[in-house]
Amino acid sequence: MNIKKGFGRVFESAGRLERGAWICSVAVGAAALVSSFVSPKDVAPSLGAIYGVVDISVEVIGALVIAISIVWAIIRYAVSRNPAQAIVSGMTSRSNSMALSKDLAAFLTRGELRFSVHQFRWPESRGQKYRLSRLNYECFLSSFNYSGTFEAKVSRNNSIIEKNLNAFCIIGPRRREVGFTSVLPLLPRPYELYRSGKISDHDIFPEMIAAPGEDVGGIILFAIGLRPKEVRKSKARRGALIRQLLRGLIFHVRSLTSAPGGDQIPLLVQAEKLSIIRGLKNWGFVELPTRGGDGDRLFETTLADLRAKASPG
Repeated sequence: MNIKKGFGRVFESAGRLERGAWICSVAVGAAALVSSFVSPKDVAPSLGAIYGVVDISVEVIGALVIAISIVWAIIRYAVSRNPAQAIVSGMTSRSNSMALSKDLAAFLTRGELRFSVHQFRWPESRGQKYRLSRLNYECFLSSFNYSGTFEAKVSRNNSIIEKNLNAFCIIGPRRREVGFTSVLPLLPRPYELYRSGKISDHDIFPEMIAAPGEDVGGIILFAIGLRPKEVRKSKARRGALIRQLLRGLIFHVRSLTSAPGGDQIPLLVQAEKLSIIRGLKNWGFVELPTRGGDGDRLFETTLADLRAKASPG
């Protein structure tokens, strides 16, 4: 097994990483607590008898645990940051915020797209479906709630695509994709369950997705992902990619609401980051009284409402 695969397996489960960090923290706290109440001279002989070590002390143990915790935290920060953090900071930067506002205003007031759509594609072929699931897996590999095995991503995504091809959009040049968006049109009953917090993201199954021509209860702006290696590029390059992702999201929503009456379909977003929440409120989303099944705040609107607020006068 090569080094790349080895590291991939080590960091496949974000839950294990989080538990490891907590265990280290608890160990440090326990060592500090013991050393404050118990004399090292009283503890050292017993520890030496158990482990065959003569001069071991609680201070030494505490120092080792602290050192391990610090090293672990640095490694975890370096190799397993959630790329969503970069998207959040990028979309709220001044330049991206202004560009997005202009893009959104043009779409809402005139139905126009101020950008080329040639790098936005639906996953039609077998290869495109594979690359979509690979993107999905890589983008959320370090997420505590949304990580999972690559095989699970392939199975779920392909089943959703069979129900509605336009549930996913791949963004970027062919075979050099940089990210994706997931916008899910739900049938009326599943949408109400999600909206009321009775089901979470993990409870959405392909059977709940509205196929083309079926009644849509509401549309969930489900996910937006930037490939992790793109996060580490220059600030200017990263900003351009994030702007491209957000434009892809506008294109995606436009495609799913283009039918007559589509502007009356509810749009729902689940958010936890304060910067995202501020943006949603500024754009006209209304917070619901209930929280989502994942514990995060829910915001809802329709294109008709957004259009009315964006129109001058």
